[in-house]
Amino acid sequence: MEQAGRMRDAGRLSAETPVFLQGLRAVIEKIKPKDEDSEAEDEDQAYLCEKLRAMQAAYATADLAGRLLCMDSLKE
Repeated sequence: MEQAGRMRDAGRLSAETPVFLQGLRAVIEKIKPKDEDSEAEDEDQAYLCEKLRAMQAAYATADLAGRLLCMDSLKE
């Protein structure tokens, strides 16, 4: 997807984004806290969801800088 973004290949990005997001959702389910009452875990999950939504928007608009910013935030 990064390569498609660099090449401004909107068709490929549109085709690959759903699969990418499905994979991210699977990761979220795996790391989702079992104890839903923990405030710190809720904050982490909310932050992750916020960043994933921002990344989804960046991919939808082929915003390479936005995607890189989201990835850097998630790496931290």
